[in-house]
Amino acid sequence: MNLKNAKVLPAIGLIVIVGILVASFLFVKDSRGKSSDITALKTENRDLKKEVSRSEIDYRNLEVQYNKLNKEKNGAADEALNKATQELFESVYNYDTSKKEDSVANRKEKAKEVATSEVLDTLFSKDADKLTPSVSTVSKLDHAPEVYRMSSDSERLTALVLINYSFNISGYKNQNNQFLYKISFEPEQKKITSIDMLTDSIKQ
Repeated sequence: MNLKNAKVLPAIGLIVIVGILVASFLFVKDSRGKSSDITALKTENRDLKKEVSRSEIDYRNLEVQYNKLNKEKNGAADEALNKATQELFESVYNYDTSKKEDSVANRKEKAKEVATSEVLDTLFSKDADKLTPSVSTVSKLDHAPEVYRMSSDSERLTALVLINYSFNISGYKNQNNQFLYKISFEPEQKKITSIDMLTDSIKQ
């Protein structure tokens, strides 16, 4: 080996060592960068899971609140329906023709608070103020109207109403009758907006 070659070999070795050190540094740096990215992704994933969990809890809470409010709303609507139904049919079936306050016109006027004019015209007659009873009649509900709520997808409530009442004419023996109606009720108006008689009078 000559002197020239002896000088070249250490130089090459130095270059190789430097190359290895640089490569090692870059590898370590890259590994640290990837490790940092993985840590960041884990943290982001954990935060996302927490956010999803909070969203699920919020959704369940909102669902519970909605169901509660909906139940309260339906309960209030049913109460208003029952109240309007009772007031309307009390006006129709509770009367004594010998009393001025029980005239058809007065009873119709009283029922305006819980039913539309179309419903009242169906039950009382359009010319209620011109009606004069020819015989003495006393009528009375046997008990409160039986209201059977029907399922509906709209805001309007629909129900079947069973009426049992008794009456006597000119003091003769009481007669018992039963009617079945179908009614519609608007919770916003708190009024019965339509009515149909489903059965004829049934003598019991």
